[in-house]
Amino acid sequence: MPRPEQKFAASAAIEWKASPRPVPYADAVSAMEVRGAGIRAGTASEMVWFLEHPSLYTAGASAKDSDLLDADAFPVHKTGRGGQYTYHGPGQRDVYVMLELQKRGNAVRLEKLSSEKIQLEEERGQLEARLSEFEESVTTDQLSVETHRGTVEERQARLQTIGGDLGAVENELDDLVQRQAEHKSRREVLKQLVTTKEGYGAGAQAVLTQCEA
Repeated sequence: MPRPEQKFAASAAIEWKASPRPVPYADAVSAMEVRGAGIRAGTASEMVWFLEHPSLYTAGASAKDSDLLDADAFPVHKTGRGGQYTYHGPGQRDVYVMLELQKRGNAVRLEKLSSEKIQLEEERGQLEARLSEFEESVTTDQLSVETHRGTVEERQARLQTIGGDLGAVENELDDLVQRQAEHKSRREVLKQLVTTKEGYGAGAQAVLTQCEA
């Protein structure tokens, strides 16, 4: 059985690779999986790979379908990394690093954790921005509700005032109608008396008769 230093002898030198043409994402992932297995087995050297991809999106663990404005514009490849959507395309250089972490110790792990920390900080910033927008939206909605409620209360108060005014007018009309009825009743009685001359003395009746003639 080879000793550890013999096992890693094949991967002692890092290969630096640059692909001249865009590499399909699935092909790149498959090649890295094979290379990673070889590095772990000690049969392949570590590698840093510079390449470009055809236009595509990679979707991290936080990616949501609703975040894409046009989901059919480019292929979407789900990944196991954190984050949301990342665009890759011609003219954009990607770098894939394939190193034996156990061999290199905690330095590489620390660098990887630092990178993940930066990414998490970016995601937290995005979440805080969304939360701020949500809070502003809630505040705006509350102000709108308060304004609407104030308008409704003002209208209700105005309706109550108008209702009171209408009640007073109705009372006045009732009094006026009652007075007119009483006045009309008096006129009818007086007219009847004039017609029948009932209750008039002989002299008054003679005068009324002359007036009628």
